[in-house]
Amino acid sequence: MAAPGRASLAGKLNAQAEDQVRRKKRFKVTATGKVMAAHAGKRHGIIERTKKQIRQLRGTRVLFKTDGDNIEKYFLPNA
Repeated sequence: MAAPGRASLAGKLNAQAEDQVRRKKRFKVTATGKVMAAHAGKRHGIIERTKKQIRQLRGTRVLFKTDGDNIEKYFLPNA
């Protein structure tokens, strides 16, 4: 049984809070301040890619400094 008042709040985040949740899932800031993100181009069309390309797109990557600065400034203002 849920605590009183908790059930009514479930799933009722405002749009800005939902957006912040999505952003936090997409990017991660390391302890040294670098921004990590997943590689692009992995969702579909896997047959056209070479084995090397598939291997190299695994995991996450560190964004370039300027891109990381923009992500921190505009996408993750509270991180």
